[in-house]
Amino acid sequence: MRRAEDSTIAALAKRKEALKKKAEELVTRCGVDVAVVYEGSAPGDADFSWPSEEEAAATLRRFEARR
Repeated sequence: MRRAEDSTIAALAKRKEALKKKAEELVTRCGVDVAVVYEGSAPGDADFSWPSEEEAAATLRRFEARR
């Protein structure tokens, strides 16, 4: 069972890194505000924000203000 958990954790880490890379590409190529926020739900799965928690919150506030 431990092997399956390790595989899942590794896959999730790769997905988080891929999301971060795509967000960086959007910022660089399109000049748009982007925030990635992930709330971990499994034990040992940490929350994740890009570019930082503060900057992600600021981006969300700007988005909500446009509505």
